Formats: sequence, C-alpha cells, structure tokens
Amino acid sequence: MRSDSRLFMADDGKPVVFVTQGTLANYDFRQLINPAIRGLAQEDVHVVASAGGNKEGQVICSPNAVIHSCIAYENMLPRAQVFVTNGGYNGVQQALSFGVPIVAAGVSEDKSLVNQRVAWTGTGIDLKTGSPSPEQIRSDVRKILSNPTYSERARSLGIEIAKTDALKAITEIVRRVLARR
Repeated sequence: MRSDSRLFMADDGKPVVFVTQGTLANYDFRQLINPAIRGLAQEDVHVVASAGGNKEGQVICSPNAVIHSCIAYENMLPRAQVFVTNGGYNGVQQALSFGVPIVAAGVSEDKSLVNQRVAWTGTGIDLKTGSPSPEQIRSDVRKILSNPTYSERARSLGIEIAKTDALKAITEIVRRVLARR
C-alpha cells in the first residue's frame, strides 16, 4: 500500500476511477473498496483507491489498481472520471465541486440521503446498499463512462458550487439572527 503523495498512474488516456470508503468507514474493505477493485479488474481503466490508514494486506490487488493509505481529494479528483464512494457528504461535495460523477454505495449515517440526492440531481448513481457487488459497481461505472449526461450534470453542479461563497452566506445569516435580538 502506497502512502506517498504521488498517484502512480500512467497518463495514457484511460479513465481514472477514484474509490474510497471515506474517513471513518474504512475498517472493512469488503464493503466497497475490494468489490470495486474486483469489479473493475478487467476494465480498461485505472483504479486509484484510498484505503484510509495503514491496512496492509486487507485490500486486494489488481494490475490496474493502485492503493494508497491516504490521498488528498483535491489532488485526485481533478484526474478522475468517476468517483466510487460510500456517500459521505464531504467527499460527494468535493467530487461535485470538481465536476466528477459518482457511484455511491452507503446507507449509514446520512449517506442514504446524500446518495439519493446524487441520483436525483443526475450527477451519479445510488446503488442503495452499503455492500455492493463487484458486478453492480462495474455496471454503473460503465454506465457513467458511456453516458455523458452524468458528467455534464456533475460539471454543471460544480459550476454552481464554485459560485457559492459559503463563509459569506454563513456570516450574513449570523448577522441577521444577531440583529433580531
């Protein structure tokens, strides 16, 4: 498992699929990372997975996959064509801010609600499970790569996200609330 900041991918034009189970739910790689690696092993893509910490030996290997213990999303997402995630709010927001469509598989915490919104906005596919099969992941990654509508919707939402000044909006709301007192 690599932990340095280099991504170790060939720049050969193949699509890049970035896979992560998020910050906290990265203790059982049978949930998402291993099914993704297994499902995409024979595909003509590069798989880059962030395993979250040093879990040597728990992540399966594939010739087209590179596993890192930690990857800064802002370094990886600009290179990705698909983001496979458990649907954590922050990861989804970051992917959309870079215009990357999503395959989402998660049902704990707020993940099912986040993933429903991914599907509703047309920016990705909600697998509606926390433990998808390799076939489900492969099928939906193929669907996103072959249908430009997902990328178009993700880019469109990314443009809207870029227009938003969250700190300014929060400051204005706090000012209004304090003015009422």
